Amino acid sequence: MTQLARYTGDLYRGLEAETGQATAIANAVPCHSPPRPARMEELKRNASMAKVFGLAVDVVGPQEIHSLYRSQSRRMSIGGIHIPSDGYANAVDITQALRQRDSQRER
Repeated sequence: MTQLARYTGDLYRGLEAETGQATAIANAVPCHSPPRPARMEELKRNASMAKVFGLAVDVVGPQEIHSLYRSQSRRMSIGGIHIPSDGYANAVDITQALRQRDSQRER
């Protein structure tokens, strides 16, 4: 799953440069902050596995989460994982860019 996520992220980020079609990729740098300690342990295991595949993942504490996201209260967080390359994409724009790329390749 990590390799697929990395491939997809790289593909999506490169589409706009390749096709000229806007993709609305926003590196919003989400931070995954679990509501309970057991989930935090699961996120730590996932982060370790992601690092094996070369993905930059940081396990962060409440202070770091608060500095990244001022709206997140230190008291409400037990920590989380931060993936600098993570972000959000607009599905319609991505679909149009993929279509544009495929059309360019067919010519």
